[in-house]
Amino acid sequence: PEAQRYQAPVQLESQPHGNRVPHRVTLTPFDASAFENLTGDDKPWWNEQQARFASDAQLLPTKPNFDLLVFETVNFMDGRRTTAQISDLLSAEFPLELDETWVNRLLGILEKQGLAAER
Repeated sequence: PEAQRYQAPVQLESQPHGNRVPHRVTLTPFDASAFENLTGDDKPWWNEQQARFASDAQLLPTKPNFDLLVFETVNFMDGRRTTAQISDLLSAEFPLELDETWVNRLLGILEKQGLAAER
């Protein structure tokens, strides 16, 4: 059998890709009322994400719901990490494809609601 090569863990903190560096401007978790007044394309996208990541069980969910994904995304917004690094961290934490475009879309909504800002 062929020996497997060891690969060092990816250094997420030092990856240079991504150019937006967001930070949270309020404490989490957010109350649902923070997103009741979404307008334009934001409201359908938000509802779509809630449906996409709806919990599959009441007591022991096997995948994260949208509220948890928003919470974790905002927790990673420390004013030092880029949106690409946040995407990498989310993908490492959850078995989901949450690319930088997804993080940027969420960031745009959070900025409009006054919950996050870009450095």
